[in-house]
Amino acid sequence: MLLIVVKKINVRVNTIILTTIHISLKTPFLFVFIMATCIAHAQPHKLFIETALRFTGDAEMAFIGPSFSIGPGIQLGKQFSVSSNYTFFRSSYTDDGQKATFQTNTIDLVTQYQFHQIFHPSRGIYVGAGMAWQTRKQTPEDITQRSSYWTGAYTVGYRFPIKINKLDRSLSVDVKGIGPYTEKDGVNLYTEVLTQFMIGLKLRL
Repeated sequence: MLLIVVKKINVRVNTIILTTIHISLKTPFLFVFIMATCIAHAQPHKLFIETALRFTGDAEMAFIGPSFSIGPGIQLGKQFSVSSNYTFFRSSYTDDGQKATFQTNTIDLVTQYQFHQIFHPSRGIYVGAGMAWQTRKQTPEDITQRSSYWTGAYTVGYRFPIKINKLDRSLSVDVKGIGPYTEKDGVNLYTEVLTQFMIGLKLRL
């Protein structure tokens, strides 16, 4: 009897796990959230929060303005870290009385490696790469066929230590790119090397 109950429980647990994975693969936002949660529970004493304010532009730099990012991360050893960030960007301009708008929502999962300075191990240049899920909307006419897609995420910057309320934190001069994006319209191939270019400051708490 006990063996039957245990088998039923195992079947239900396996079903829940498979269902969750299936849903996650269909829903990128949920997939990234699950990955970040699993990482967070693995080593809670090394967690951090990142927030960034950057000057941002689209592929043609027709739409420019500030973007805001925030998300959790985890430090893996002295030089590696993994973080997942949500970035919101919206810009608009008026041409001949007609208003044009451009908006993106991006969630990324990026692995970073920091090159420590010999005499200052808490500061140095870092590079990172990963994947991103981006949604975009452009009016009055969207030049792309897809409103959401998977793409890459890349970052490079310089991190240095600061103190906030006597606590050790870090601030970075950060450059980040999202892309590429490609689509084929008949015989024509449309390509954006970067759908979004960003430069600004990133605070790690």
